[in-house]
Amino acid sequence: MSATHATALAIIGAGPAGISLSRHLDRLGVDHVVLERGRPGETWRNLPPSLRLLSPWWTNALSLGGALGRFPTVKATAQDFTAHLLRLADRQQARIRSGAHVVAISSTAGGYTLTLADGDQVHALAVVCCTGYFSNPAPPRPAVDSDGSIRELHAAGISDYAQLDALRASGARALVIGKRVTAGQLALELHARGFQVAISAMEPIAFRRDGWLGEAKDTLYFPYEALRLALQPRITANSFPIMDGGAVRTLVESGAIGTRTRAVAIARGAVEFDTGATEQFDLVIHATGYAPSLGYLRQLPGVSWQGDTPATRDFEVLGHPGLFLLGLDNLYNFTSRYLRGIRRDAAVLAPRLRAHVRAAEAMRATAAR
Repeated sequence: MSATHATALAIIGAGPAGISLSRHLDRLGVDHVVLERGRPGETWRNLPPSLRLLSPWWTNALSLGGALGRFPTVKATAQDFTAHLLRLADRQQARIRSGAHVVAISSTAGGYTLTLADGDQVHALAVVCCTGYFSNPAPPRPAVDSDGSIRELHAAGISDYAQLDALRASGARALVIGKRVTAGQLALELHARGFQVAISAMEPIAFRRDGWLGEAKDTLYFPYEALRLALQPRITANSFPIMDGGAVRTLVESGAIGTRTRAVAIARGAVEFDTGATEQFDLVIHATGYAPSLGYLRQLPGVSWQGDTPATRDFEVLGHPGLFLLGLDNLYNFTSRYLRGIRRDAAVLAPRLRAHVRAAEAMRATAAR
């Protein structure tokens, strides 16, 4: 039997954004619930444990205690960050409702009603969508026509690089479609396992600076970024990182990992490229990124979509007072999609949510008189 619940504020998603925001709201005394369709940190649990974060630990940790827990400039792994995230989630356990899959949102008088997959409903004065990207893999754009003659998978389906060993049994020729960080990491892992690897990209591949100059740049960049945002907190820019340097750059420049132009079709066991050339491959991995996981908003009328994301101002969806987003690209500034940006944005958004909830509660009390 379905049930109805009421709360001042509902957070959808118990990943870095949802957990960070919940911690700030608790400090401000705001009643809320965190609705998570799986387990806290679900998408981080499913990343390859050895995947290495690009920025130093002090920029990624979501709490001061967590930041002090390891050397500040170390490049931590996904496994390290997941352990940190789950420790914070444990402290918010009373707020988190796992297995609560939000499938739709509708506007109601003074708030919103969230419908869950099990039929339950949650009424809230305000809602914050913190469902991020990683549960919604994006296909190549433009699409690659395929007859299914080559095994294909998205990078999101690889939760451990050891899976690649089993894939090699069916053939050793692999094509990675993509040009950014994940594509480079996968190409490097495939090459290390004896695959003949090529990377397909629409444009020439650009690499991050590596070596001691790269380390020096990273050491200096993030304090500079923090200062820049202190002076210009709302600055936006292209936030997508280019492919890492180091070993993958060496292999690409030496030809040990090949490069190809844009793949346009897969037919009869071969990949066709936009030059008209074709080449046989045994495996195609799409490292083509992710799209915002906001399908539950699609049925909400009056939302102005800008591509895959609703139009917002100061985190709030235009035309829908009390409906907020957190953790998406350039939402507040160019770091908003990254862990360091989520940490900062959650601190900015929480007081605004408190003010919104208090105003909504006052209006409800006045109407009830």
